[in-house]
Formats: sequence, C-alpha cells, structure tokens
Amino acid sequence: MSISRRDVLRGILGGAALAGCGTPAASGDGEDTDLALPDVSLDKKPWVTIVSPTSMRLRFETMADVEVGVWLSGPDGKARAFTPTRDAAELVYENPTLSDAIPADVPGQHVRHEVILDGLVPGETYAWRVPTLSETHEGAFRCPPASDAPVRLGWMADSMWPNTDATLAVLSAQSPDVVMHGGDLQYSSNPSDTWSGFFASLVPVTSLAPLQVAIGNHELEKETELLEMFDRLFGEQGDSGPGYTHAFRAGSALVLMLDSETFSLSDDTSEQYAWLDAQLAAADADDTVKAVILGWHRPLFTFSEHYHPDRVDEDVMLPHLLGHKVRLILGGHSHSYEHFQLYGMDWVVDGAAGALLYNVDFKLPDATVARPDVVAARKFAEAEFGCTTVDVAPDGSMVVRRLHASDGAEVYRFQIAAAG
Repeated sequence: MSISRRDVLRGILGGAALAGCGTPAASGDGEDTDLALPDVSLDKKPWVTIVSPTSMRLRFETMADVEVGVWLSGPDGKARAFTPTRDAAELVYENPTLSDAIPADVPGQHVRHEVILDGLVPGETYAWRVPTLSETHEGAFRCPPASDAPVRLGWMADSMWPNTDATLAVLSAQSPDVVMHGGDLQYSSNPSDTWSGFFASLVPVTSLAPLQVAIGNHELEKETELLEMFDRLFGEQGDSGPGYTHAFRAGSALVLMLDSETFSLSDDTSEQYAWLDAQLAAADADDTVKAVILGWHRPLFTFSEHYHPDRVDEDVMLPHLLGHKVRLILGGHSHSYEHFQLYGMDWVVDGAAGALLYNVDFKLPDATVARPDVVAARKFAEAEFGCTTVDVAPDGSMVVRRLHASDGAEVYRFQIAAAG
C-alpha cells in the first residue's frame, strides 16, 4: 500500500513509527538516544528546504537557548532522533501586531535550530516531528523524485494577512512536492503582518512539502530585516549561488531561483548572470534535465502598475536564456495573474497570494502603443487571489494551472510540450 504525506499526518505512518516520542530512538549515527521534552514554545514553526536530491534541511526558531529534539521516520517505518545545532543571536528587529492572534516580532535572543537530514531516498516520503512539553509540530515531505518520475510544484508570491490563508488552503489541497514562494513574504507596512505570523500561517504547506523562497523587495522593508530575518532564516537554500540565488532539482526539471533585489537584472556584469550561465550550460550537458524553470520576484512583463516600457532588463536577460532548456519563468511583485508567451517561453506572473490586488490592465493603453508585441503575447489575465501549480512530466512537458483562493476552482490552464 502506498503511504501519502497526508496519510502520514493523519497518523497511518506517524502513529506507528513515531509514537512515544521522548523514549529512546535510533539517532542519525545508529546509537540509542533519549531526547527530553523541553518546556519551550516555537517562535518560528518548522519548515524544510531542499539541500540536494538526497538531503533536506529542517529549521525552526525559539527564543530560549534550549535543546529541542527532532524525530524523523522514513519508508522503513523506523524513527530516528536528531539533536539540531543551535545558533543564538541577539536581534534588534521588531514588528508589533494589532491582533492577539498574530505573534509579534520582538527583539532579543532568538535561537535558530537546524538539522540536516542526509541519505534520503529520492521520491520517498518522510515524516518529521518536533515535540515540546506544551506543543507538538509535525509534518511530512517527499524527497524530490528522480528524473523518471512526475513532480508537482506550487507557486505563490506576495502574501499578506488576512487574505493568504485561503490561498494556502487551496495550495495545500493540491499536495505539491515543493512549494515555491516568489518573495514579499510579509509586509511590515501591514499592521497585522509579522515574520512569526508568516511561519504560523504557512503550516498548511510547510507540513506537506519543502519551501523554496525567492527574495522580494519587502524583505528589505525595515532596517535589519534582510540580515536578521530573510538571510538568517532562508540562507543556504538548495545549491546556493551568489546573493540570494539557489538551484534545486525536481524530477526532470532544474529550478533556478534568482535574486531581483540585491542584484539588478539590467547589470550584465553581475555575479548572478555568470552563475545563471553556468547553471544553464550544465543543464544543457545533463540528459536527465529535460526542462529549466526560473523563478524570481520582479517580472519582465506585466500591464499592472509595475509595467515598464523600456526593454533594459529584457535586452540584458534574454541573451542568457535563449538557446537553452528554459521553458517556464515564474514571477510575483504584481498582485495579479498574467500569462505571456514570448521568445519560445511561457512567462507567468502570479503575485496574488494575499496582498491587495492590482488592476491587470492599468497600463494596457500605454503598452498597446509602446509594446504591441507583448500585448499580443498575453494569453490570460485576472485580478483574483490564488496560486499556480506546475506538473512536470519525466519528458519535461508541463501542465500549468491557475487556482482561485476563494473556492479552489481551476480557472485557467496551459500546456508546455516536451522539447524537441
């Protein structure tokens, strides 16, 4: 019988393999260990990120420097206990909230807990549990499958209270293998958004899949936010590159998450473009990579208020993308949904996870004059909260779907054929 991640969370696997946490279990090196349950709460709920095809990183944060154990159960049904490393720091970042239901970001000591889960089997499902005396956090993830298996990616961007919860519920129901966030995780300008609240709200997806994040402009909204929040919490994702770039494999696709905030897309001499060129060249030489997917925050094409008539970013970036296996580009920043087909690639803008919506045709009259080619290339647009899923087949073909947050309805889909 096949065990799904949702079965794990319901206890079909977890109840059998993880029962009795706090009792001796086999540790990562095979020794028996007994991890006590600490009297502490988690300020940032646990999340998993991809390190490599056989390695994942689990992180969470507390405000007390105490040992908190992690249990992992794999396909063999055996539980292993891990003692995460701890990184304590005195943070000055502060962001209060107007609601008692949303945890505030408070200055002081914060302790990042981290454990690297190595030796995993591609395509297999693993369950994790982080118990304390007062609460238990648990979830499961599928280790990214090999290139001969299908994989489902979820994309969301620009999340803001109170609208994001509906988007997360819909995305969770799709059981993605990986969740990608295109930046602007929370808005400090919103009196009900905090980083601690962001991690609490993301539990429906972080309990089911690894989370891979691109940097957005609102990650630099307040002083120290970039280093104390984004860098501290989301540094070292995947195969890390310069700035806040990283790569990871997902089935037959190579996914590259770029940095449109600390690098300029119009700077052809940046380290980011050198890294991108190297990644694309390696993908060209790797027969197991059938398609390349790119994701970053600021889109090249949109008719919302972020429309820009000049071609500076476009003229610099396109020579790096053309002639390679790049098939799909995902963006956020514009709080709406748009799909363009240009230069033999599909461009999706979906920055409508929860932030206040934009008019998708705000600059359409200007674009009709300045960029009629892009106007003709737009296939669908709407200003509705929601998310995007991408199903990647072993041959690199894809099915891309747009889902409404209000009811989970699929309102638009398109297909990308296998290359060649």
